[in-house]
Amino acid sequence: MTPAPSVPSPVSGALRLALIYLVVASVWIAFSDTLLVWAMGREPPLAANVAKGIGFVIFTAFLLFDLIRRELRRREELSNQYRLYLDHSPDVMYRYRLDPEPAFEYVSPSVTEVTGYTPEQHYDDPHLGMKVVHPDDRPLLEQMVSGRGRPEGPVELRWVRADGSVLWVEQNNRIRIDDRGHRIMEGSARDITERRRTEDEKRRLRQAVEEVAESILITDPEGIILYANQGASNLTGYPRDELVGRNARILRSDHHPESLFRQMWTLLARGRSWRGRLRNRRKDGTIYTQDTTITPVLDDSDEIRSYVAVGRDVSIEEALRSQLEYAQRVELVGQMAAGAAHDFKNLLGIIRLNAELAGAQGVVTGTPALRQALDEVMTATHRGERLVTRLLSMGAAAELTVEAIEARQFMDSVTASIRTILPPTVELVVRIEPATPALMADRGAVEQILLNLAANGGHAMPEGGRLEIRVEPAHGDDDAPMQPGDTPLWTRITVTDSGLGMAPEVLSRIWEPFFTTRSGKGGTGLGLPMVRLLTERLGGRILLDSSPGRGCEAELILPAASPHDPPFLPQPGAGGGADAGPCEGDGDPAFGNVSNNPASETGTARDVLVVDDDDGLRRVLQRSLERMGHQVTALRRATEALERMEEGWVPDLIVSDIVMPGMNGSVFYERTQQLGIQTPFVFVSGMSVAETPAHPLIGGSVLFLEKPFSVSQFMETINLALEDDPKTVLQGAQSGRSPGP
Repeated sequence: MTPAPSVPSPVSGALRLALIYLVVASVWIAFSDTLLVWAMGREPPLAANVAKGIGFVIFTAFLLFDLIRRELRRREELSNQYRLYLDHSPDVMYRYRLDPEPAFEYVSPSVTEVTGYTPEQHYDDPHLGMKVVHPDDRPLLEQMVSGRGRPEGPVELRWVRADGSVLWVEQNNRIRIDDRGHRIMEGSARDITERRRTEDEKRRLRQAVEEVAESILITDPEGIILYANQGASNLTGYPRDELVGRNARILRSDHHPESLFRQMWTLLARGRSWRGRLRNRRKDGTIYTQDTTITPVLDDSDEIRSYVAVGRDVSIEEALRSQLEYAQRVELVGQMAAGAAHDFKNLLGIIRLNAELAGAQGVVTGTPALRQALDEVMTATHRGERLVTRLLSMGAAAELTVEAIEARQFMDSVTASIRTILPPTVELVVRIEPATPALMADRGAVEQILLNLAANGGHAMPEGGRLEIRVEPAHGDDDAPMQPGDTPLWTRITVTDSGLGMAPEVLSRIWEPFFTTRSGKGGTGLGLPMVRLLTERLGGRILLDSSPGRGCEAELILPAASPHDPPFLPQPGAGGGADAGPCEGDGDPAFGNVSNNPASETGTARDVLVVDDDDGLRRVLQRSLERMGHQVTALRRATEALERMEEGWVPDLIVSDIVMPGMNGSVFYERTQQLGIQTPFVFVSGMSVAETPAHPLIGGSVLFLEKPFSVSQFMETINLALEDDPKTVLQGAQSGRSPGP
């Protein structure tokens, strides 16, 4: 705005005239006196001096007239200019006489546009200037007018327009004393409503930026941090004054390749925003993950002035997502295991039954080499059965048998298995504390856990080393020290190797299904997830600690058996235990009681139908039944059997699979009942009795046998189904298990 022209005060004008008169008069007197003396050659007479004085007065009168005329004209021009400035200023200009009687001496026309009141209304009402002030702000103006407050300087007040709307003004007042000793207040008022609105918006924006949880950084084009909000300080761990002035590279971690940042800067240099997920490093060295958006800020010439980076901490979301992915992978493993269980059990059943039948023949013919070879086959079959059971446990598809297990005998039996999977260059040391209680767990599950941990330790020691297993009592899972007389509540098994160890980024992912550092070398990524899942299903926990060059230590804590739970002591030849022989049975210790013609136990040979879509299992079941002396019809599909039955054929016994293409075993049974055929049924399946769709049918003349099973179990089930006493049949079927050993 153009500054207002200055108007000289009366004192300054009078002083100027007096000085001019003094100079001119002095010069005239000196000049005229000198001239008279020189012209007359003597002192001038009185008449000459009088004439000289009159001439001086006339001269000075004309001179004063001209000076005063010029001064008044200049003052008038300046006054007009000042008045023109005041009248056209957007600010409200005013002069207000405070005493003796308050009154407006001048109000600029802009007051009408600002307040809605005209200057004439202000002249008519000397109190209108106070009335337009907002009631809450009047005390401040009253203090200024009365002299109790600050009389001069800018002050922000609210005015109320004639239409009732409110505006903000900045008033600058100056109080002076006029020539009569009266107080005059001169000032201006500027409408700052828009400025206040902008300032309020900026204040709200700054407050929002400060209080928002997201991290907000503003950097210059070189990446130097110019501003950091409190969210950035909370997220990074750096105080704000430590962030400002430093390059944003201090937050980088080693989790991203340089190519990522090159692509980022290439995009930003083009004036485009970049969005992505970054893993940054806090001041304390910990890593956090944030969703980041970086936006360039351009000036009027489209040059990059700064960058604004907004980051949202997604570490918790990422952890939850990882847990969800872990759960989904575990579920996938369970689904895969359950889906493959039927085929696995069929294969194991074929191997086992054929080996037992061949073993029985080997015993008869007395071929030791054949017997030894078949013995190895049976041993491998039992190991395969346990492996399938453990694999099914990944998906909770197999139930665990929890019982008290004597620690020392269990470790003696499992140590032999561990030695077979370790390289010969690895020393195995097993230490068992004398007071170690029995474990309350599933024997096969704990064995599988230790075998997996030992196998991992062996892989970590390619050049040889030491694997130590310590078994000891624990008072609790909080590592509280044992006191004399305390009853152990837990059993701690620690597996330590002297191998290569694991880096932190590997250690953080060891429980993920399918994650392996031995890709292409036989690693599947299922071992440790299986270990963890089995441990949790047993009610225990497992901790694993490792660092590069320091080996690995796995701490397994399992519930201990109470003194009232008798420990499970495996007996030689007992089925299912690790110390049992390779095959089960009541006859030959290796191959069971496989009779050539036991049909006499049921009185006579019977006509038996076998229905199974697996060719190998169907054939071995047929041979087993034929060795028992029965007449066997073996078919691949249930529909074929129904066609024969509809033609009038009724077998004495039906042995059927449950899961088959076309028509499953349950539907097959119901169709036979619709035909009025009351033939006993023996269902065989790779699923447990609780999982099979034929579960509601089990009972009475319907028996169930879970694969894989031995020849002796199969024979006893067949004999039981062919007995005349239905009570015996019902008792064998209600258990949901095979009646054999």
